[in-house]
Amino acid sequence: VLICLLFFLSDCLSTQKPEPKKPSPFVLGDYSYPIQRAIWIAEKIFEESKLQGLAFAVTNENETLLVKTIGKASAKQKLDLNKKFYLGSVSKVFTALLILKLVEEGKIFLDKPITLYLKNLKLIPRNKKDPPPTIRQILYHHSGLPSDEFSSFVNDKNVVLSKTNFYHTLLDKEIYMADTPGKVMSYSNLGYSLLGILIEKISNKTIEEYAKEKLFIPLKMHDTSYYYKENEQDFSKGFYGSKEIEPMYIRDLPAGSIHSNIKDMQNFVKFLANKGKFQGKTIFQTKTIQEMFQIQKASSYDFDFKIALPFWIAHNVYDNMHLYGHGGDVPPFHAYIGVNPNQNQGIVLLTNTFSSASLLENLGKEILSKFFEAKTGNKPFVKVANFKKPFSKNWQNWAGNYLTSSGWLNLEAKQNYLKTNQNVVFIPESENEFLYKVRFFFELIPMNIDAIQNYRVKFNKDKQNKKFFALTILDKFILLYGQEKEKKQVPKIWKDRVGKYKILNATNKSFLKDFEISYNSSDELIYLSYKIDLIKTIPFTICVDIFSENLGYTEGLGRNSGLALVWEKTFEGEVLHFSGYKLRKN
Repeated sequence: VLICLLFFLSDCLSTQKPEPKKPSPFVLGDYSYPIQRAIWIAEKIFEESKLQGLAFAVTNENETLLVKTIGKASAKQKLDLNKKFYLGSVSKVFTALLILKLVEEGKIFLDKPITLYLKNLKLIPRNKKDPPPTIRQILYHHSGLPSDEFSSFVNDKNVVLSKTNFYHTLLDKEIYMADTPGKVMSYSNLGYSLLGILIEKISNKTIEEYAKEKLFIPLKMHDTSYYYKENEQDFSKGFYGSKEIEPMYIRDLPAGSIHSNIKDMQNFVKFLANKGKFQGKTIFQTKTIQEMFQIQKASSYDFDFKIALPFWIAHNVYDNMHLYGHGGDVPPFHAYIGVNPNQNQGIVLLTNTFSSASLLENLGKEILSKFFEAKTGNKPFVKVANFKKPFSKNWQNWAGNYLTSSGWLNLEAKQNYLKTNQNVVFIPESENEFLYKVRFFFELIPMNIDAIQNYRVKFNKDKQNKKFFALTILDKFILLYGQEKEKKQVPKIWKDRVGKYKILNATNKSFLKDFEISYNSSDELIYLSYKIDLIKTIPFTICVDIFSENLGYTEGLGRNSGLALVWEKTFEGEVLHFSGYKLRKN
């Protein structure tokens, strides 16, 4: 009893521990300090963020330097190394590896169009001359494919337990391309589902069978699977706050369904950090893993964003650490893996609690930075752009009318900034990069707000010399695009479609609701509004780029933009096809 009491007290007082002091003199290769600090910062974030369960591991070369679990797996059970978590989009790293294994075996080629191998795939190009996307473009999210197909994205538990590869239904329908392949970064779950179909067709195995053969068994990942399983006691429960909730069961297995535990995942990051080797055996050729870490060709719309296959490059956080990362979210679960292939170091973090999607990523970078310093003697640094106040007024040339996914943004050049028709101003740092500032006190004074300190607005021109901008965070996330356009009259047939709509093919797991089309006469725009009801209800209002009488696309560039609205005439009236749903006006 006394031992249990002491354990309980030490656990409760963990957040009161002072931050470990860095040893002096510093000893290269001594990991005792980064281990102590990793535990300290993880417990601190765990408490502050009100997480219920957290597991993480840090690897170096062929050894695990630290593996730790904090909190609980359920209301009655403590978290341990065997408890499984849903990895969400970290699954894409596995799917990408299986594609690269097929390339390694000479069965497919990265720069060939996916339609060469999936001949039944029906892609409707946004522009007539657009080619189909290549496998490489799909891998690094420049395919031009829609981000998602909303209908049946979340499935009933009984359906997914059948182990039916229901994402194959994507071959039974026409897929309207959101944009030109190669043009812009646009994260696509749908694209990775198509890669899963490709894997199964070429390997003549299910994706689970092929993953077991090429990854799970060689890496001794015996508790890892693409398939959902029922009544497994080894699964952690999911939490929203302190309440236990069911996870989402999604259709797109190759994009986000893998579950695993921290014991298996430490093997996975070792394998990646050691460029395809695990416990002295070559699982993947070194050149294959090097291809995975190769920064891909950027477009003008990417600005400073960098991506590999499919890792995102954290150059904007620690320039000399060269961290490749990927996160995953299947609410309420979150996951993050980070790999430094130059130093053969890696980290993986898993939580069972609904929280900020960037929480684990930021924690992982902070932890791994100390291990990087202990190994190399170099402290990670952040390059800060050395902007000078512009002497010329060329930045004023970016004034104009820009159409964003949420409507018009009008920019007017003032003496020292660009004024917008919203409650923000753009303050120049260079001729094409601006600080984003909110205006208060009768819109006279730009104010600093912590949440937007890392926001930047960047301008460029496309091949047709049209201006566009992106609102970015730390060069990593692009929140919003705006494109210079002129107002056009909305056709009468589109105005007649204004109203509320009901879903004709809804299921008990349909998460799209309150679908409505409206018309704004002052903006001369058609707006589409709906709500997505998952763990939280999220409202969306997006303007529509009208292509013809019976075809439009949601305005904007990037994720969830370019979704097609296709009108079909039937005996019972018009039917709207939108992201797999069929809708009719009330």
